[in-house]
Order: sequence, then structure tokens, then C-alpha cells
Amino acid sequence: IRTFFVTVDNAAGQAPAVSVSPKPVNILYIQGNPAPSVPLTVSSTSGTRAFNATVLGIQDASLSANTGTTPGSPTLNVNTTNLAVGNYSGLLAVNSPAGVYFGEATPVNLTVLAPPPCAYTLTPSSASVSGVASSGTFDISTGPTCNWTAAVGGSPAPTWVTLTGTTSGTGNGT
Repeated sequence: IRTFFVTVDNAAGQAPAVSVSPKPVNILYIQGNPAPSVPLTVSSTSGTRAFNATVLGIQDASLSANTGTTPGSPTLNVNTTNLAVGNYSGLLAVNSPAGVYFGEATPVNLTVLAPPPCAYTLTPSSASVSGVASSGTFDISTGPTCNWTAAVGGSPAPTWVTLTGTTSGTGNGT
């Protein structure tokens, strides 16, 4: 089933209406990533129209602007600090007191996923040194929420190897 939204206005602009897009608003968020922001467009069938906008039903969701004039570009922001893994549903509504068709609403669907398991890549995967003093670097690639620690390995650990610089972190590092 496909749904089409149709707004009717006459050529003289005597039946103005406001609308918001995208329709619906679908957000996929993976925990640990930056909080999502979705650009919106509020438009009118004719002329410039004042509008009011609100988002309901999703905890800590807000708009960068709750009022404006068409064409407008508010942003839907979601504070993800308190959101557990799951699906959340809400509603984004706009209206224009000067419109014949007073407003429009569209669903907001937010899916919060757990971060994938941590995987690590070390580049280069190994290094050789000559008998004289040498130095080198390794790059660690991993997910943004994955912790890592660099240590000299072996049993017993060789005393002639020294680590300098950052020896632990979260996410990518050198």
C-alpha cells in the first residue's frame, strides 16, 4: 500500500495550506554514535505563511524552531542519553493559523540499536626493528565505543621495548 499526500489550493492562493517533509520521518540510531538530527522542510501551497511546529511522543525529541515562516527548515533533534534499545513512535505536526487547511502531521519512527561487538584492526599488523634504536607507530581502528589498551607482550615481556604516547583510548587511535 502506498500513501500519497495531496493538498489542494486554487490558482489565486485562496486556500493555502502548510506541509512538512519528509513523510514519514524515519531515524535509525546506533548507541554510541552522535545524536541524530533530521533536517525538515515546512512549505506552503502559496505565499509565505507563518507556522507552528511540534514533535510529540518521543522522549527528549525537540525542534530547533517551533515557529517560523514558509519556506522553513527546522531540525528535529533527539537527545539519546536516556533512550534504551527499542522502537519509539511519535508525531511531527505543523499548522498555520492563516491556512484554510490548518495543518498536517506525519509519523516519526525512531529505532535505537545496540552498538555492534568490538572488532580491532592494527595497522601495520607487525613490525621489525634492526639492532639499532628504532621507532614506529601503529594505528588502531575500532568502533567509536570500543576501549583499547596497548601493552608490550610476551612472557617475560622484553625490557628493550618501550611504549610512548597514548597507550589506551576509546575508538580509533595511534
